Amino acid sequence: MTLQGRIMAADRAGLGFLGLIFGGVTAAVMLVACTVVLGHIDGRFQLETQSAQVTADVVAQ
Repeated sequence: MTLQGRIMAADRAGLGFLGLIFGGVTAAVMLVACTVVLGHIDGRFQLETQSAQVTADVVAQ
């Protein structure tokens, strides 16, 4: 697209700021994931729940 003869493009400052935000979010997600994995390895976190045994009596009539 052109606007008065110029090609529209994103500016470097805006893209740099957007990259900084995405990089920060990525780092936060990685930190949380590593914390959960290390906690699970150490035994502090239990990701799977114990399955409960369910029984029922069937009465035939």
